[in-house]
Order: sequence, then structure tokens, then C-alpha cells
Amino acid sequence: MNAKKYTKKPVTIEALQWTGENVSEIFEFCSMSYRAIINPETSEMGLIIQTLEGPMTASIGDYIIKGIKGEFYPCKPDIFALTYDDAALTEVKPGKSLHNTTANGAKKNVKDIQFWGDGDTFRLISKASSESEGWMKSTKAMPAGNSVVVQVTTQQRNPDGSYSIGEALTTVPDAIISEYLDADDKVVHRTITQRAVIDAGKVAVRHKIEPITFAEDGSK
Repeated sequence: MNAKKYTKKPVTIEALQWTGENVSEIFEFCSMSYRAIINPETSEMGLIIQTLEGPMTASIGDYIIKGIKGEFYPCKPDIFALTYDDAALTEVKPGKSLHNTTANGAKKNVKDIQFWGDGDTFRLISKASSESEGWMKSTKAMPAGNSVVVQVTTQQRNPDGSYSIGEALTTVPDAIISEYLDADDKVVHRTITQRAVIDAGKVAVRHKIEPITFAEDGSK
């Protein structure tokens, strides 16, 4: 047997539940694609929906669905509940900006952001993120006396568009945040360095990264 498994594409539809009393709503929704009938056994009003496969009967409680091609068809309420969710509850919220590294950068990318105090109290050490997959991992550090407080954050976008966030804090004693600068004095890298290494003169607090030049043969 060559049968394969397939996943149904997510499709947003319009639907209206037939209550037996909302004839005007049904008429406005599907216009001439239906006609009303009376069940002689129950005296209840039913609907005959003209579908692409021919006429189908909708009973009270059934949903009338408008398909992606503008067609109409009835659906039993239990099947409807298993198949569809309210689009207002499942709408994916706008993606979160994952590439900000400084307070100034965040102000440019997030128009309604607000700060109280120094937005760069925690300085970014490292960061990795994916807009398409909706995840971000970062390590930030803040000077605290003779120590450095380190914050590690992980966030992941959930199927409903919300985010799950996990954070951890630790303290590195007798340490300092070292910065590496490019030719334009822009910070391009940071590390956490023990103060003893700084005091010994082995590492500077701010490092100037010299540009690398290459010969015509590609060698440095």
C-alpha cells in the first residue's frame, strides 16, 4: 500500500450557528444558498443548504460554514468543536523583536518602549536568536561593587504567539566587565574578567581591536 500521511493546512473560515431563531442572520450570511423547511415530526425549522455536493440539511445547533471558495455547508456542533477554534483566541501576535543589544537600539526597533533609569545597567555579553523560530538566548552582566552579576535569559515563542521565558542569576566575585572596541570605538564584544588579571596588567578593561590586513596572496 502506497498511502501516505498528510497534514491539513490551517485555514480560517467564517461560520454561523443555526439556533432556529436567527433566520435574518442566516439570510444575511449565506443569502440564496439555503431554504427553510419544517420537520413534520418535530415541527422544528430546518435549513436546506446548497453545497458543492448538492443540498444538505442543517438542524438546529449545526454550524453553517463558508468555505475558502465561498461555498456553504453545514457541520454538526461536535465536529465543529473538534475541528475549529475561535480565530480571535488563536491569532498569532506580532513577533517580538529579538535583535536588540543596547537601549538605543531597542528605542529604534520598539517604538513604545519606556525606560526608567539606565537601560544599559545590564550589559550584553552574548546573544543568539532566531526570528523565524521565535527563540532567543542571552547572557548579560552588571557591575556590583567588586563583583559582576550575570543574568542568563532564554525565551521561546509558543504556538499561540505568547512567549515562555526562563532566567537565572549568579554572581562572579572579584570580576569586571571587559570590552573590545573596533576601529570606530564601537563595542563589539564583552567578557567577564577576574580583577586579578586586570591588576596584573595582562588584560585591559577596554581593548582596541586592530584591523587585520591581508597580502595579495591572502596571507595575514
